[in-house]
Amino acid sequence: MTYRKSFLSTTEYPLKELELISQELPVRSTLSVMDASNGHPESNITDHFSSLNFMKKEVHRLRDAVKQEREKYADISVQQVGDSVQPIPVTSPLYTFKSRKTLKSQSKIMCFDWSPDQRHIIAGGQNGSAYIWDGFTNQKELTIYTACQYVLACAYSPSTTLAVCGGLNRKCHIYSLNGGDSKNTISKPQKEIAVHDDYITNCTFFSSDQQLLTAGADRKIALWDLEREDPVQEFKGHSEIVMGLALNRSDPFSNFASCSSDQSVCLWDARSGKCVRRIYGPKVDINQVKFFPNGDALAYVTNDGNGGYYLLDMMTILSELGTL
Repeated sequence: MTYRKSFLSTTEYPLKELELISQELPVRSTLSVMDASNGHPESNITDHFSSLNFMKKEVHRLRDAVKQEREKYADISVQQVGDSVQPIPVTSPLYTFKSRKTLKSQSKIMCFDWSPDQRHIIAGGQNGSAYIWDGFTNQKELTIYTACQYVLACAYSPSTTLAVCGGLNRKCHIYSLNGGDSKNTISKPQKEIAVHDDYITNCTFFSSDQQLLTAGADRKIALWDLEREDPVQEFKGHSEIVMGLALNRSDPFSNFASCSSDQSVCLWDARSGKCVRRIYGPKVDINQVKFFPNGDALAYVTNDGNGGYYLLDMMTILSELGTL
């Protein structure tokens, strides 16, 4: 068995090379075992498993070697780099905002979400209705009369053909946005799903139109398939109300973040249902959390008007999860 000489001495695409080698090793070992055993089935099976175990150990050894090689170049931490950057003054023009449009509703707005088409907005009101606005023309295009007394969460689907609303009735209602009547109103949901033990605080489509991620005041987070009545996965780890959910747009199929009144932020593995990182903020409720666009950082805001910024070493996290 031979490896490329430059594999451990270079940092260019080491994990990709490791993955290719790990995929090829079992095939090569099977061929060599068949040749050496002269076609006897019993010896083939025994030798195959012993060779496979050896190859697994070899892959782990190579992974550790790559990690050690990477650590040689880690002469400064990300925190030190961040501390060396000069802060932008508050008087900078970057912080000068001007209102372009004002979208008015008949009731207080409790939540909203941008459409993936970057033009339309859905907003949930205190009167139990949700509204679809055209952000360019300032026109209200559609009114959704939900079964919730208060709409506390709403979201667009990735295809922009569906919208979900949830609130005090502990359910999420999915509406088809192509089914409005002559008065541009919708009152009948296409589907009801996501029953929590208390009111729903957040809901969002998870990577497709078929999966829904919800959070509630019952301290639970659940992943749902729209074709099933029971959740696909439940995420338990918060001890108080779950206040916010955030999808990692750079990796929307495997991880997301949540924040809670228990003063913590959790980074979840969607496949195992485990909290892989817990970040504790100040001794106040954390109201909302969001990923940086490239997925390398988290920002959160707290109940005392302050916020926080946390850098994530996603390479280390994904390596620990076994995805690298």
